Amino acid sequence: CGHCKLIKPIWDVVAMELKESTDINTAKIDATKLDHLTLTKWQITGFPTFLLVKDGLVYTFEEERSIDNFLQFAKNPTSTGTPIPPPQTIIDKALFHIETAIADVKLIVTHKLEAVLVISLFSFLFGTLFGLLFLIPIPKKSTSATPINK
Repeated sequence: CGHCKLIKPIWDVVAMELKESTDINTAKIDATKLDHLTLTKWQITGFPTFLLVKDGLVYTFEEERSIDNFLQFAKNPTSTGTPIPPPQTIIDKALFHIETAIADVKLIVTHKLEAVLVISLFSFLFGTLFGLLFLIPIPKKSTSATPINK
């Protein structure tokens, strides 16, 4: 994104200085290629996001983006750290999708109640007609010949 491209020269200087003077490693990750669950677990809501992982905690950079501020933050984070998110499990993914679906339904019901009512009505009518078609017995044609008595 444009913001990421603007900060790249500053970040490159910060990365070089940290590499030369400390044991702090830096990395660039293209978060646009991460799934929504990962972004949520790491609390990434915008780009670029700068995180420091140190001593089992994650710190978010929230200062003015300058070389000096980045260097100071890397050496001594001032924000409150949060625990590193645990690895994702299949249950995490399932729960995330269920929670997302519930939130979507709530949003639709809250903001588009008329649409929900119209769709529900048509679904009810269609289901009723479809059900009646299968409930009404269709007479079977008899294939056996009836003897004619004279």
